[in-house]
Amino acid sequence: MKKILFTVVCLSLVLPAVPSFAYDHELGGYYLLRAQMMSNVFHPSQSAASRVFNTSNDPAPNVDKPAKLFDQRFRAKWTNNINEWVSVVYFGEIDFQWGDQTAATATRNSGGGAGGDAVNLETKNLYASIKIPETPVSVTLGLQGFKDNCNYAYAFGDASGIKVDAALEMAKLTFYYLKWFEGDLVGKDYSAYAQENDRDIYMLQGALTPAKDLKLNLGATYSVDKTAGHDLYWLSADATFAIAPVTVEVTGVYNFGEINDGDGNVSGYHLSARASAKAGDISGFVRAFYFSGDDDTEDENYVHSILGGAPPLFGVQDGLLISMANANPGDVNGDAALSQLAYTRTGLMGATAGGKYSFSQVKGGYAGLSVGYFQLVEDMGGDADLGFEISGSVGMTVADVVQLSANAATLMLGSAFDGSAPVTNDDPDNPYSMYLMAKVLF
Repeated sequence: MKKILFTVVCLSLVLPAVPSFAYDHELGGYYLLRAQMMSNVFHPSQSAASRVFNTSNDPAPNVDKPAKLFDQRFRAKWTNNINEWVSVVYFGEIDFQWGDQTAATATRNSGGGAGGDAVNLETKNLYASIKIPETPVSVTLGLQGFKDNCNYAYAFGDASGIKVDAALEMAKLTFYYLKWFEGDLVGKDYSAYAQENDRDIYMLQGALTPAKDLKLNLGATYSVDKTAGHDLYWLSADATFAIAPVTVEVTGVYNFGEINDGDGNVSGYHLSARASAKAGDISGFVRAFYFSGDDDTEDENYVHSILGGAPPLFGVQDGLLISMANANPGDVNGDAALSQLAYTRTGLMGATAGGKYSFSQVKGGYAGLSVGYFQLVEDMGGDADLGFEISGSVGMTVADVVQLSANAATLMLGSAFDGSAPVTNDDPDNPYSMYLMAKVLF
C-alpha cells in the first residue's frame, strides 16, 4: 500500500511538469439516451423518393409492428490549448442501440451487445486551430466540421481541409478548402494520388452586421469532381432583421452547374421565410418554404445538389420530429423523411408553425407544439398532397446538467401516397414516433 501511495504522490508531482500536461486542457460533450417507439417511419429497401413509409403488402417482416428500442450516443470534445494562439482538438463519438451487436461483429453505430468491448469509436474531427498573432486571422487545419451559413440549406458535414477565418470590424469572412476524396485511393495504393480524379470543394462565406437589427450571411461554393465530371456552384444569401417584436429571417439559395461531363445540367433554387416572436414565457414562429422542381423526366436536367449528408433543413429549429428531422428508428443519426424530396425532380414546398411555453417555476421547463404541411411542387401526374405533421414535446432540467424530455409526433399522410408516381407507396398507415430522452451535459 505504501508503494502505491508513493507512486501516486510522485506522479502528481512529476506529470504537471511534463510539457503536454502543463497545457490548458478542456473536455466537454454529452451522453444521450432515448427510449423509442416508432411505427411505419423508415424502411431502407425503398427508393429515395418513397422509402420512408411502409405499405400493408410490403414483404419485409414485422412491417406492421412498431420499432421499440433504446439507443444512446456519447460525444466528447477534447481541446489542448497549447498557448493563447494554438490549440489541438479531437472530437469523438460512440453510439449504438442496446443489445445490437457483440464485440465480434460491431462497427460504427453499433456495439451495445452483451459483453461490450466493441471497436466502435468514431473520429468526427481532428484538427489544429491557429490564431495568427496581431492579426484578425485564424486557420483551422485537418478533419473538421463545415456547413453553409443559411441554416443547412445545402451543405453540412465533416471533411479534411483548411478553413481560414478573418474577423473584421463589421464582418466575418470564412474560406474553406475541402478535400472530399483523393483519387481512387484504396488501401495503400499511393499511385492513386497522381490521378486527376479528385473532388475538391471551395466555400467563401461572409457574415455582415450593417446595422444593429440586421444580419446578412452571403455564400458562394464551388465543387469540382473530376471522376464524375461535375462542376457545381451554389450562391446563397440569408438576412435576419427585427421589426419589434418580430424577428424575420429570409433565405435564398441558387444551385447551378454541369454533371456527367456536361451531359446533364443542374439548375434549382430554394426560398424560405420565417417570422418569430416572444412575449414573456411564450414564443412562436411561422415559416413558408419552396424548393423548385422539374417535371420533364426526359431531359438530363437536375434541380438540386447537396454537400454532405441530407441536410435536416429546418426540422430541428422548427421542432418537427418525422418529416424534416431525425426519423430513422435504430439510428440516432436519423434521416429527414420528407426533406429528401426537396432534392429530387418533385421539389417540395410547405409551411410550418409552432409555439413554446417556458415554465418559470421549473428549471429548463418547457412545453412545445409544432405543425407542418408539405406538398410536391411537381406532382408528375399524381397528387401533390403529402400531408401534415403534428409534433409536441415537454422537458425540464434536473441536477443542473441533466435534460429530460418526452417527445411525440405523427404524420398524417396525404393523397400523394396512393401508389402512383412519383410516391409509389400504396396507402400506407400514418407513421408515428414517440421517445423519452435523457441528455447529460459535461
